[in-house]
Amino acid sequence: MEKMGITSGQRNCCLDMLQNMAYATSEEKYIELYTSFKSTAPTTVLTYFNEQWHQIRHQWVMGMKYSSGNFLNSTNNRLESLNAKLKSVIARYSTLEEFVEKFFLILRVLRSERDYKASTTVQKVPVAFHSTTNKASLSYMQYLTPYAYDFVAKQMALKDKIKFTKDGSKLYHLSTAEGKIEVTTVSCQCMSWKSMRLPCRHILAARENTQLDMFSESLCDRRWSLPYYKSQQRVFLVDDQVTTEADISVVTFSSPKRILSQSEKFRRASKLTTKLAALTSETSKSNFTRRLELLQQLVNAWENDRKIKIDEDYTSTEEESDEIAEGTEDASCTSSAHEPIIDPAEKGEAMIDLAEQEPVPSAEENSDVNVTTVNDDTQSQCSSLKDITMPPVIRKRGRPKGNEVTVIGLPKKTKLSLTTGHGSRLKPFIKLHTSVKEMVMLKWFVEKHIAKRAIKQQVMIEEDQVEVMPEKVSDAVLDDNVDVHLIRKYFTADAWLLLENVLDRKKINAVYTCGSCCHDISESDGSPSLICKHCLQWYHMKCVGISKLPKRKYWFCRGCHASPATE
Repeated sequence: MEKMGITSGQRNCCLDMLQNMAYATSEEKYIELYTSFKSTAPTTVLTYFNEQWHQIRHQWVMGMKYSSGNFLNSTNNRLESLNAKLKSVIARYSTLEEFVEKFFLILRVLRSERDYKASTTVQKVPVAFHSTTNKASLSYMQYLTPYAYDFVAKQMALKDKIKFTKDGSKLYHLSTAEGKIEVTTVSCQCMSWKSMRLPCRHILAARENTQLDMFSESLCDRRWSLPYYKSQQRVFLVDDQVTTEADISVVTFSSPKRILSQSEKFRRASKLTTKLAALTSETSKSNFTRRLELLQQLVNAWENDRKIKIDEDYTSTEEESDEIAEGTEDASCTSSAHEPIIDPAEKGEAMIDLAEQEPVPSAEENSDVNVTTVNDDTQSQCSSLKDITMPPVIRKRGRPKGNEVTVIGLPKKTKLSLTTGHGSRLKPFIKLHTSVKEMVMLKWFVEKHIAKRAIKQQVMIEEDQVEVMPEKVSDAVLDDNVDVHLIRKYFTADAWLLLENVLDRKKINAVYTCGSCCHDISESDGSPSLICKHCLQWYHMKCVGISKLPKRKYWFCRGCHASPATE
């Protein structure tokens, strides 16, 4: 409103007129509304409308959209469906080669589906083909595709409801939801005829009124006929008319590999360095020191822009590492191996050469990679290590999982589960669903089968079915969380008066009994008691084997665990 300089009343008036224009059933109706809009709309709104919307009215006015032959479909659902199929097969960041390959794969699948549908449409004979008594319906069935015939059949079933007047000429006048329309035996002004180009119920009623044959090929657009449908499907074409996949050639050019940025290089390298740090820290102290020195030498070599030669050393265990660290006769082998070798023949740079050796069968699977020199003295000093036989690796032992006893043989303490025997979690009465609460409260005053019949079959409870003895009514009815008026709708007037009388007597002589020993809670010897939050029944703590109040918010009795009140 501020940009166009109009008031709220002018805005509402313009919106109402634009809405009527959007639902105009014909171009004549739109022009009539547009003329009225020009005389009442502010200048700024009219200028904006003429520049942005008036020129493309065929795209948003309902009557003009259907007159363009859109087959009663003004959505883009088919396009979205095809887009979803493409996205399900082609990844978002696919290369051009991958896109072209998967795109033609989808085309082959879609063509196969279309061929199957076309062959089924033509070759499958409807069940009602020979049982149809209506001659016009039989003719339409033979001439049209199944989709078009279903549309015409629905229109033929609705033609008997059409009532129109005739003005003496060949025109019929009819008032519909689209407005007043004119109908002849070959055309109609309704949107169904304009959009589908198939005989609508108005044309069929007009032809029946003039005693003309309701079937006419001129009433049906050519695209709906079976002969035209067969001529456009490749499954029915001759082999020389079909373009095979071999005739389609796709030429793709391999693009050069993309140069990685520094941040991308850093992310890739950080994954490896993180794994190196984990492997270095998870070993023993002696191996950790040696691996740390190895990494430091690697860093020093790369800082000086030098290449190093790496040799895969023998696999060692922790015992061997300890002996080497203590200074055994083989220590000279590893100590001399800590120095990187630079080949002078490469003018300050040495080639990377990974010399693989067969691992010792008795050693661990993981091996340390050391920077070593390759010479005869080093190999002779290290060869003695191959004769050492290491004991097999012993897996960790422990008590099997799931044992029912502790280490010393005592039974393990199990936590009391809050779930029922049926796997559902217990809830306090106040959190139960309203329908469950109603069933529970009805069981306090009537028998179980009567309560079920009242809820499921909506049978009113009579006066003679209500419990009249207050002592037989559950003590839970006295709880503050119970709203007895929820079940008022299941009782007759006399039955509800009787229930209120029983409830009043129950409240006057309010007695809470223990659900285990059936004694009055107040007349006990001072022993504490607690209430089950599910069934609202009180219990002596000593009767249920509890010495102190539970720490959890809600406590449920064993009866509710075995058979909850919700059943």
